Amino acid sequence: MPKIFKHLDDQGRFPAHLLRRNPEAELGAVKWDSKEQELLYDIDSLADSAVLFFRGIYSIESPYFACGRLLELPWHADYEPDCGDGTQKPIDAELEDIVSTISEARCMAGEQYHRLTYLLKELSSTAKMKVQSLAVEMLLTIDSLLDDLEKQSFVSALCQLSEVYKYVSELTVTAQDILVESSSDASKLLSKLGTDARHKDMRRLQEWVVTECRARAFPSMHKASFTLADQAVAKAREFGTRLSPERAQKTVYDWLRSAAREGK
Repeated sequence: MPKIFKHLDDQGRFPAHLLRRNPEAELGAVKWDSKEQELLYDIDSLADSAVLFFRGIYSIESPYFACGRLLELPWHADYEPDCGDGTQKPIDAELEDIVSTISEARCMAGEQYHRLTYLLKELSSTAKMKVQSLAVEMLLTIDSLLDDLEKQSFVSALCQLSEVYKYVSELTVTAQDILVESSSDASKLLSKLGTDARHKDMRRLQEWVVTECRARAFPSMHKASFTLADQAVAKAREFGTRLSPERAQKTVYDWLRSAAREGK
């Protein structure tokens, strides 16, 4: 499959060298615990969100990253762009078709147009196609956002970021509607999607992480996030929720920064 994005990889993942997972790494112009690094992490979470929606996974704890309870949309399938034998998985072909349609429409309508999914019948003919098309448009917008940041076109980048959050809102509402329509017990599902129910256990885990960090003498929030990540994954099970091992360090780091900003 030809390269789809300029900055993201073909799975819609954020460029790893910008995130610098190593706590001891020198980050060049972007320092840990800086506003720049915080922005890169937030964009990374948004890209993850789009990939999850495309795969048919809805995170009811937060649509911004994979933690807590996850619900599968009716068409859920694993997204594996590299099969090892040069063949495409069906979902890869779907991605390529959607990108081709959106790119062609943008060429005709202009790059400034967003949510073309609603204007093109072939992109909104089914619930699956609608969600996947919105997710692809979101990834393309994130790619443009990264391009603007690289060029230091900050006003344009801010406009792109605003559009990205609009996609998150559209995808969240659409996913909830699909789940309710496909559920045999809509009232039970609606209670599961309720704010108090979905955040209660995750709030307990977040409070545990912040308390644990304060109780130990970590040199920085960044280093604390690496130490506490595996422990938080295990603790999540005790609290009846889930924390993705792949995203644990980033999630813990977000929680610690948020607590520091709020003076907790």
